[in-house]
Amino acid sequence: MVPAPNPNQYRSGTTVCHLSKGAVVNPPRVAAASVALECERYDRIEVGDSVLILGEVVHAHVNEAVLTDDKIDIDAPDTVGRLAGNYYAATQDRFELERPL
Repeated sequence: MVPAPNPNQYRSGTTVCHLSKGAVVNPPRVAAASVALECERYDRIEVGDSVLILGEVVHAHVNEAVLTDDKIDIDAPDTVGRLAGNYYAATQDRFELERPL
């Protein structure tokens, strides 16, 4: 993440993203995100040379454009997830797997 001239923005490559204040937590969120979860740290677990952070969702921002029958339409948002360091994941390849009860 590269700082932009305005503290309510950040630069991702050549794109400037606007930030919005969180409703519950202090860190900002990307304003244009279809879905954004605000989390508070629940636990920190050391796993070998890495650390696993568990969070509790305390607020969800959901754009109505991605809802169908008051549920998130899994095909509607163009999702990106944060992994570790500078790594992110996109979810273009989706599959369904029924879970046993």
